[in-house]
Amino acid sequence: MKLKYLTFVTGLIVILLTISRQSHRIELKRNRAEEELRKSRELYRTLAEAASEGVLIWSSQGIRANKTLLSLIEFSEQELQNKMPDEIFDCTITKEFHDAEILYEELSTRWYSEGTIKSKSGNLIKSHSDFSRILLGEQKAVLIVLSPVKNIVAIPEFSPEITLLKNISTGFFRVTFGKKNRFVSATERTIKLLGFNTLQELLPHHIDVFFADPESLNSIRASLSEKKNIYEKEVVLKRITGEEFHALINVVVVETGSQGIWCEGSIEELTASASANTSTYTDLSTFSASYIMEAPVSTIMSPAFKCQENNNVSSCLTLMKQENISSVIITGGGEMPLGILDAASAGIRLAEGGSADTEAFRWMISPPTLIKNDSPISEAFSLIIKSPGKTLVVINAENSICGMVTFNELSGSFFTAPEIILSGIKNATTSAELHNLYIRNRRLAVSLILGQADPNAVSLYLASIADAICCRIIDLCIKETGKPPCRFAFIHTGSAGRREQTFLTDQDNGIIFEDMPEERLDEVSGYFVLLGRKINDMLDTAGYKLCSGGNMAGNPEWCKPLSGWKNYFTNWIKMPGPDEIMKTSIFFDFRHCYGETGLVDDLRNHVRNNLRTSDIYFHHMALAWKQFMPSASLISSGNTNIKKLLMPLTGLIRLYALKHGLSCVSTPERIMELYSGNHLDLMLLRKILEAWKDLSSIRFSHQASCLLKGSDPDNIIDFNMADYEGRSFALKSISAINDLMLKTGTDFYTEIL
Repeated sequence: MKLKYLTFVTGLIVILLTISRQSHRIELKRNRAEEELRKSRELYRTLAEAASEGVLIWSSQGIRANKTLLSLIEFSEQELQNKMPDEIFDCTITKEFHDAEILYEELSTRWYSEGTIKSKSGNLIKSHSDFSRILLGEQKAVLIVLSPVKNIVAIPEFSPEITLLKNISTGFFRVTFGKKNRFVSATERTIKLLGFNTLQELLPHHIDVFFADPESLNSIRASLSEKKNIYEKEVVLKRITGEEFHALINVVVVETGSQGIWCEGSIEELTASASANTSTYTDLSTFSASYIMEAPVSTIMSPAFKCQENNNVSSCLTLMKQENISSVIITGGGEMPLGILDAASAGIRLAEGGSADTEAFRWMISPPTLIKNDSPISEAFSLIIKSPGKTLVVINAENSICGMVTFNELSGSFFTAPEIILSGIKNATTSAELHNLYIRNRRLAVSLILGQADPNAVSLYLASIADAICCRIIDLCIKETGKPPCRFAFIHTGSAGRREQTFLTDQDNGIIFEDMPEERLDEVSGYFVLLGRKINDMLDTAGYKLCSGGNMAGNPEWCKPLSGWKNYFTNWIKMPGPDEIMKTSIFFDFRHCYGETGLVDDLRNHVRNNLRTSDIYFHHMALAWKQFMPSASLISSGNTNIKKLLMPLTGLIRLYALKHGLSCVSTPERIMELYSGNHLDLMLLRKILEAWKDLSSIRFSHQASCLLKGSDPDNIIDFNMADYEGRSFALKSISAINDLMLKTGTDFYTEIL
């Protein structure tokens, strides 16, 4: 028994000694860990206190800040203990992560962002941030270095405030550098391309969600991780709605020493490839409503009909009846808008026994709902729903009344949708009906421009509607003239042939009819000349002006059998001279509109075959374009015809398209085809496409402005009166055109160098 007791005691002592030894070891480890943690904290605190930027250390134990940051946020260290990082620094990262260890695991590389430091007194300080992970002993923590914006070096290539960036097709952006790239800033074009309305909607999203092809994303990330810049990369992106689109992107890594590192870039949707689709207007109609919603209220407002506050209700109702309107603005002294009197509420008052002699101010709905004339139509929709009078008073920058908007104007803005206009064209029976549709179409196009639609898309849309009107007119004219004596085709030439119409484009067209025996030629020619004149006159009445140079189907010179047209082109190609440059710029861009496509295809094949054996043509035409070489003085001499800037660009691109046998006719489409066939340097084509779009955007914006002011559109722009950005983009375009001119001189031996 004693032996058993001694054995038990001995075993117990051994167990107690083992436990004691293990406890001692654990205590030593704990003391060592605490000492390491204390040293780590002291080390990071020393580093943090020495930093000129604000430093925040976030762990499961709370947050600590250096003196620089404490002085900015005005909190004490004790007050900081109960705060979360997003209460001190507001950015997309601190909003998303609320646990330091989870963020630690995500930070495989440093992250950069921009946000706002928030002080105790309510001051907000814009700041750049650098997120990285650290270990405090074995404790995981996140180190956040904050640099107020005033210390950040400005990047001249990126300026979201440039107003003209709204009018060009390229979007610019800034994203964080690291594994999970987030948007920091973006221009309006980028925001719209990705399917958002505001920058705030875009910022929470990683860039991953916008790539339809994961391989492209991985390739881009691999390059950026090695700090390699990306130029002219074609990718398939998708909007937040899921709709995919092709785009060209450029991304560069920007380092500014202690200020941090981030990425900046540009994005441009590749729309030119769609131009071969003859029903482009259908695609555009899908999005026309969104462009209309972004157009300013001034494009749809009606004139402001006003009555003084002391006028009686009877006189207000009389005005409404005379002008066929449902409400008037009641004004006080100095034309100040006091309220709205609408026919519906006035009718109810009268039915209840009220007197029509009552002063208007007693029945008006007050206060009126005001809206600025440059506010988007979408804002008008949201305001009018809440407005008791269902009428908005439109005011200008000087707060003066300039118009009014009711539900009639808002609903009417959507009755100009492309499919509705096309339906009207098919059913029209007179040139007057077609003219009304032409006007409605022009209003829609203005809305598309002011809603920042791509200039190529607007040109294609205008061309599609013009084709529909032209085809309807030809049907009506044939019905009046009688059945054609043989097969024929009606062709568009010039800018209409290239589908690059603007609000100023006049008629350029012709008729090709099949070859006839000599004895029938006069009779057949007489029929088609008569038909051509009727078509030209009816197009003029509908809104498409007659060509001052007579380059139209009603001119016997441009109403010829197929063999006659072939002779024209043969002579232009074999004997080119200065006089041929105008004919080349018009007729080499011919395109089928109505009738037999085979006749047009036959003529195009003839032109292509003749050009293959005529190097002298390209030499002479390249030499002829030399006289149109633009210079910076063009935009410094007052009024500039912007068409003269575009002419050499379209002419030289046409020359290359003809040289390489391309069948496409629009300038953007030709540029894309030249790129696809590796016929010209990618960087040069990129600059030329940008130049075409920038100049076209400036041209469209100017013409839309003319129409809104009630004047006829023109191509004359005074760049001396334009803002700095307008001149900058024009000069950049001139430089690109000159580069193309020099390249043409080398390729076609004009000794232009």
